[in-house]
Amino acid sequence: MTLHLTRWRPLPESLLCTSLSRAREALAQRAPGLLLMQLVLLCAWGGSVALLASGAAGALGALAFVAFVVAPLQDGFSYVCLRTARGTAAPAYAGLRVLDNYRESVAAGVLVCLLTLFGLALFVVPGVVFYCRSRFVPYLVVEEGLDAVDAIRESVRLTRGHGLTLFGLTGCGVAACVAGLLCLGVGLVPALALWELGRASLYHAVVLPSETWDPSSRLVRPMLSA
Repeated sequence: MTLHLTRWRPLPESLLCTSLSRAREALAQRAPGLLLMQLVLLCAWGGSVALLASGAAGALGALAFVAFVVAPLQDGFSYVCLRTARGTAAPAYAGLRVLDNYRESVAAGVLVCLLTLFGLALFVVPGVVFYCRSRFVPYLVVEEGLDAVDAIRESVRLTRGHGLTLFGLTGCGVAACVAGLLCLGVGLVPALALWELGRASLYHAVVLPSETWDPSSRLVRPMLSA
């Protein structure tokens, strides 16, 4: 069967510069919608920080708010950015797909956070490595419907050989956010959106290994949970 991918962009190379370039192009094409979604997300994160500063009860509320509301919203936005990186329709409501696997989105967010903190406690480096290797988890949970543990394992497998690229993306993202804050905070929203789009572009390059990829199928590569 011959598949026609006229609706999809050519597969990008899984390189740092290529991912950043694709991110910039995608943001330029769909800036209003993406920036608005990123602003809403940033406000949600800000609300959790405000709760955290209101005392012990507020801290518990902030943790629950992040785990059950903000993190799934972030996963939904990641999926919208992935569709944008692929060059397909990416309306805001597409992010609601996270509700189809909401429980695993919450569980994955909690697991990634705890394992990253544990790794940071072990001389920092393990935490940084795990954080970078788990960056594909949102796509695997939302789009592929994996459970939290399988999504983490599959993310680690798929990012094998791309650790330095992900580390570079993380470093560039942090630097861009710092620069955005220095510009009276105005640049923070586009910096965060570019960071997310860069990661989505890399995932697009890694998970679409050939021109015969079927957009209606699951991952072409063997799944750990299969």
